Amino acid sequence: MPTLIIVISLAVIMLIGLVVLIYMILCKPEKEESDDAETGFSALARNPEFANALQKSFANQARMVAGPASVVEPEKYIFECLTCHLIQMGDNMAYSDNTCPHCGTTMDRD
Repeated sequence: MPTLIIVISLAVIMLIGLVVLIYMILCKPEKEESDDAETGFSALARNPEFANALQKSFANQARMVAGPASVVEPEKYIFECLTCHLIQMGDNMAYSDNTCPHCGTTMDRD
């Protein structure tokens, strides 16, 4: 009998909590949105130093990404098979007789 009372009281507490949670979700008051909140950049609008630092960071990242692309040396061989290309880059291994496991092309050893 005491176990039944405990179970029923826990069920009632959970039901009350569920009702309160649903009420909070469905009946919450509407917030007034400012002009900054509409754009989604309210923190940047209030802190121009942070915005400048972020802009410089993006510019540096773009420069770093674009820099190595112009320095890349042309490859010695161009293979149509992706596995051959990966073997030449060193990301994949050829068979012991130095052939491609996918297409069978003989690979040159450097």
